[in-house]
Amino acid sequence: MGHGASDRAVELLNMMTAVAAFLDRNRWLSMDRDPADSAKGAVRWEMDASGELQTNLEGKDDVRAFTWGLVIRGFDVDEGLPLDIGKAVADGGAEVGVVPIAGGAP
Repeated sequence: MGHGASDRAVELLNMMTAVAAFLDRNRWLSMDRDPADSAKGAVRWEMDASGELQTNLEGKDDVRAFTWGLVIRGFDVDEGLPLDIGKAVADGGAEVGVVPIAGGAP
């Protein structure tokens, strides 16, 4: 699940546009099999947005937030529990760290 939060509506709209543009331009998630040995090649997984973009414009401390599902096909999860930050975003996004997306909007 992708998340974004801001205390400014225009910034939130720009982040939503940047995420949509990024997912439109990048259909594959690629990683080196071994970062220390490029001879081992790379692996890649198909990724796509899932569901509808959801917004919360009335969060705590005027924090506005959005969430959007992200599907990465063929990626095996070996261990660990899913991180439930969807609730934090739904509650206003105050607990969610926002990471800028490289490349920005087109």
